[in-house]
Amino acid sequence: MLKPVNRYILIEKPEVKKERITDLLLPEDYQPKQELYSSYKVIDWSEDVRFPLTEGYTVIVDNKMIEEITVNKVTYFIVQDNYVVGILNN
Repeated sequence: MLKPVNRYILIEKPEVKKERITDLLLPEDYQPKQELYSSYKVIDWSEDVRFPLTEGYTVIVDNKMIEEITVNKVTYFIVQDNYVVGILNN
């Protein structure tokens, strides 16, 4: 498992449910509008993150700032702590 450093937080990306549209013809490259912010589950974090976290917390993050890293065919999603705009205590 990837251990984040330098103020990074390892997050779990939620499953995206694809909506099936059968009555409309859309261009092949059509993408529905994506929300600016989404919630993500915290998996692990760097020791120098600037606020307290607990495994399993849910953080609200700017979707454009999520970085995807693939190592040995395993994909990880990380974000720096300054792009977290809120924490939901579950």
